[in-house]
Amino acid sequence: MTNKTIISILPRPIWPPYAGQSRLCYFRSLELRQRGYQTILVEFYFFRITRNEEDLEKISKAFDEVYSIKINALDFFLIFCRLVFNQILSFFPIQTHFLSSYFLEKKFINILNIIDKSHKEIFIHCYSIRTYKLWKIISRSSKSFTIDFVDSMTLNLKNKLKFVKSFKKLFFLNEFLRTKNFEGNIIKYDYLKSIILVSKNDINYFSFKRNFNNTYIPIFESGIGVQPVKINIKEINVKYKKNLGNLLFFGTLSYEPNKVAIEFLLNNLLPILKANKVKFKLTIAGRNPSHNLIKNIEIYEEVYLVPNPKNMNQIIDNSFLSLVPIFTGSGQQYKAVESLSRGTPIIISRQAADALSLQDGVNCLIADNSKDYYKCLDNLMNSPHLYEELAMNGLNYIDKEFSWKSRVDNLIKNVYKF
Repeated sequence: MTNKTIISILPRPIWPPYAGQSRLCYFRSLELRQRGYQTILVEFYFFRITRNEEDLEKISKAFDEVYSIKINALDFFLIFCRLVFNQILSFFPIQTHFLSSYFLEKKFINILNIIDKSHKEIFIHCYSIRTYKLWKIISRSSKSFTIDFVDSMTLNLKNKLKFVKSFKKLFFLNEFLRTKNFEGNIIKYDYLKSIILVSKNDINYFSFKRNFNNTYIPIFESGIGVQPVKINIKEINVKYKKNLGNLLFFGTLSYEPNKVAIEFLLNNLLPILKANKVKFKLTIAGRNPSHNLIKNIEIYEEVYLVPNPKNMNQIIDNSFLSLVPIFTGSGQQYKAVESLSRGTPIIISRQAADALSLQDGVNCLIADNSKDYYKCLDNLMNSPHLYEELAMNGLNYIDKEFSWKSRVDNLIKNVYKF
């Protein structure tokens, strides 16, 4: 057992670990704790957290201690006032104001002091631009820390601008310019040791303002992680025959890039599949579906919604393939990595494939419009050999490049330096 402690600061609840930040935080901590590190979580949440015994047991496997800070009505009011004030007098993006409350900062300082009294060697891992208001506090406490942006918001917003119109476009353009300025001029903090992003695509948007001693801060590509299954050709064959025509799209359904992807599937791909009399069923699974999405899906008899699924792996295993038409997001897509890790082939947009260094026809099929998605699907449904090849190649690639063990090895080597 080591005396080293990793504190994870998460601006959202850890459970369930569906979204990118919470997933990275949970599974990294689970791997670190198994290696003897002490792991502590400080999470922020808006609404009441309800967790059953099973949830608490799973959380306790990843963390020795959990501190939950509620963002109450007064905090929300202060955040809103600060947001309006800073939108007029500063050039900071909205995301940086997420924890802009004196009372939240005070609670965080108290928790940091409590942890400091019982833990000697501490390293702090801050997740996302939303923890911005805490960075100066951490630096003043003389604790080494890293900032994990996960994705570049600049890249995310840049892609999103291609799909929004009218007033929305003006709003997102304003936020894009603010975010670009922020990510391109990160201020150096005395105890900031590194920056983490999941892919090389995101790293290109970041640089630092030099401080008085021109200290260089390294930026690392962390990659996302999974735990691949063990599966053979015979089992892949069974999967092909059993699940033929079962299509899947999954992810956080309130996330804007996923909304755009669902619109593409419903409005562009489905008409082509129907016109060509393809026998299929499309499952859309994930957290926080909006009322509008639920109503839209009810129109289609071939489309099934699974809101807030308890076991995503089971849904993936019962699918013929996963569709990953991501055109506006940034970083690396969990839906692609998780599907491949279960031996389920994917059809993916080039932007999302490039972020994972996937190869068309080797470990995935790449398509960027509805006609190409149909061609890829038709090809797979009529070629068991291609299906087997993509499934096994994809699984082997993920096992080598994206296992949690390899991802945490990278963090220990490059980031967690006490």
